[in-house]
Amino acid sequence: VSERASDPFADAYASDDEEDFAFGAAPDLAADLAGAEAAERTPDLAAGEAAGAPEDVDRILSMLQEQKLFEPPTGDAVHWAPKKDAPKTGTKIALPLGVVWVLGIALAAGGWFGWQYMVERKETQAAALVEEASGDAFRGDHKDLIDAERLVRQARELKPIDREGTRLMLFVHAQRALEDGAFEPGYLRPAVDRAGRLELDTSRVKAAEAILAYAAGNAEAGEAARTAAAEAGADDPATLYVVGRLEQRLGEEEAATEHLQAALEAEPSFAAAAIGLAEAKVDEGQPAEALALLDGVLERHEGHLRATLWKAYLEADDSEAEAALASIEALEEGLRQEGAPTDLVLHALTRARLLRRLGRTEDAEAATEAAASAGATEPRLQALVAMASRSLGELGRAQRAAMAAVSEAPAIPEYRKLLAEILVERRDGVRALQTLAQLSNDDPEVLELSARAALIVGGDEALQAAAEALDAHLEGQEEPSTKMQALLIRIRVRTGDVRRALRDARRLARQAAGDADAGLAVAEAALAAREPRLAIDALERVTAAAPDEAEGFFLLGRAQRMAGEAEGAEEAFGRALELQPTHSEARVMLGYLLLDTGQFEEADELYQELARRVGRSGTGRSYALVGRLGRVEALLGLGRVEDAKVQLENVRESDRELPTVKLVEARVALADGRPGDAVSALRPLAQSEGARPDVIALFGDALYAANETRAAAEVYERALGIDEAHPESLLGFATVLLRGNKAREAGEILDRAAAALEARIRPPRLTGQLYTLRGRAALEDGDEGAAREALRAATEIETAPAEAWFYLGEALAGANSPEARQAYETYLEKAPEGPLASRARRAIR
Repeated sequence: VSERASDPFADAYASDDEEDFAFGAAPDLAADLAGAEAAERTPDLAAGEAAGAPEDVDRILSMLQEQKLFEPPTGDAVHWAPKKDAPKTGTKIALPLGVVWVLGIALAAGGWFGWQYMVERKETQAAALVEEASGDAFRGDHKDLIDAERLVRQARELKPIDREGTRLMLFVHAQRALEDGAFEPGYLRPAVDRAGRLELDTSRVKAAEAILAYAAGNAEAGEAARTAAAEAGADDPATLYVVGRLEQRLGEEEAATEHLQAALEAEPSFAAAAIGLAEAKVDEGQPAEALALLDGVLERHEGHLRATLWKAYLEADDSEAEAALASIEALEEGLRQEGAPTDLVLHALTRARLLRRLGRTEDAEAATEAAASAGATEPRLQALVAMASRSLGELGRAQRAAMAAVSEAPAIPEYRKLLAEILVERRDGVRALQTLAQLSNDDPEVLELSARAALIVGGDEALQAAAEALDAHLEGQEEPSTKMQALLIRIRVRTGDVRRALRDARRLARQAAGDADAGLAVAEAALAAREPRLAIDALERVTAAAPDEAEGFFLLGRAQRMAGEAEGAEEAFGRALELQPTHSEARVMLGYLLLDTGQFEEADELYQELARRVGRSGTGRSYALVGRLGRVEALLGLGRVEDAKVQLENVRESDRELPTVKLVEARVALADGRPGDAVSALRPLAQSEGARPDVIALFGDALYAANETRAAAEVYERALGIDEAHPESLLGFATVLLRGNKAREAGEILDRAAAALEARIRPPRLTGQLYTLRGRAALEDGDEGAAREALRAATEIETAPAEAWFYLGEALAGANSPEARQAYETYLEKAPEGPLASRARRAIR
């Protein structure tokens, strides 16, 4: 059993019998088996030649491969051998990786130090650019500010977070907003926002915020920011400059001068501060000091454009005109490239002043127009344009520029006074008073302008206020101004104290002989007292002393019209309009004169031109209304009643209740054969207290046409009680007397009417009416010769009443039947539906 157990192949050869036997053996089986095995054992197999030699693995594997029991591996041993036995494959990287790490660390260290050097170098370059930009900013020409902005942007590219560059950009944009002439605060908004992101809290930020607040109309926020900037930037010239410029615009001249002076002292090269200070000196009436400041700028900054232009402008009235003009025109080419609106305005206005000195008025006007259209909105520049336009007589442009100046800087009194003076010259008294309402009458200039505006308006309230202010002013004067005294006298004339005013005017004229204002006071008082000769004498002296003053010629025209000197009056009104084309009262009075003299076509043309004008006259009436009503009067004179009715229908509904409109409506109604409508329109006007003789006489004409003869006579007598030589009233009263068969009394009245017509300017129609009435009176007296003479004289007047032809026929009927027939026929042609038409037809049957 032991051997079998040691032989692993024994079981393979054992039989079933042996197995059975083994399991059925007796108890002494072990001994028997041992004997049997010993007898039957065979000797060991021979070991062969290779016994004990190392195994031939390759042969074994080949044998196994032949028996298809083994298949050799085809891949690298690294894929199937144990890890410890697998051959090492690939590239060895330890050494290269170490080298790379060493190099990387070296390069990183070098890059870091290089980056630090580059950043430092960029910061140095950025600082240099900011420094250069700062110099440009303090030089302050438009081109310099553009360069400064460009440099700061370049610096920002080199150093994005640059607090100093942002501070400088605030200063540059503040200058552009304040100095370019077109106030554009939009430049500042991005700079302020950037300063906020950088958390800058400097005086320059506050100054910029003040500009933005004022530009947005938030005066409270602007004041707060300006005060904060002034407190925080007491040592910063840029902040002091911005605060000073803002104060100039707000009318705080003393504080502005102080801050600008401090800015200039802190930075002597600060050109904008010096120019701002020079402007302040001009406002204070110190041009020599202003020129000295400008010379200082030019010494520090040779060729400084803004300073050069300001100096040329201030010296334009005193320099040699031709040379100065050549010098200023040499700058024109550069202005197109480098000039801001401020520079363009100064250049154009300097040229205008020089061209005017040389007598080249049209070129001067063109230069002024160029200044006005240069795009400047800065109030000082607008005021300069207004003054230049006014000096050339361009009052419309002057008013627009002055209004722009007041709108941009409402707190500056000088701009308001300039606008009021232009409005007074344009005879716009209502707007002048509105403009001056915010200023104190303690200022003599304001008081004078208010009084002149009140005289134009003529309203009781305005006149009374002006009289009280003038009285208060003159009481406190040891040597009262002749001008103020003359204005007070003229106002008293308007308020009704005519005799006292005339007495005071004569006294003033003696005290101030040759003074134009005193002469105007005498003339106005004489006109109110109906002493035209005295007024003419005074005004002839006034116009000789002041030949360029339109007011003197206007009053002279009124005086000559009152004196019956039609040709002289027309010439005087024409001269007033030549000197001041916007003198609306002179134009209206010339229209009345043309109507009075029967020049209806000329009057129609004049009133058409007036109706096309926009705006209102000095008395507050619109030019359109005045012109339309004048046209109605002219068309009635031309006999074009239907056209007159059309013009009247176009009057605005809101104006129809005005007394002047009611008066014209009554004239149209009378001409249209509607006396009842005329009576209704005229009754309240004629019965009011202070009604003029003209209105009362027209009311009498309406009553007479309505067959209210007795009432008409009473009305005419009332008018003659006011003015005993009133031609229309005399003729109307004579007509009533003739209707009552009172030829003798009528003859006396007609003699007075003839004298009145010789003394006063009236249209030829009234002279024709006079001759017609005289012919009728002569017929009633039986004097046919005198009647024919008077009536023939009447029919020679084109605008004489149609009745003149009828009564001529009556006068000729007994002596010259063919001529009488012709006279009747002419009457019927002129008035086919007239009150005497039936009698005329019977006469020629």
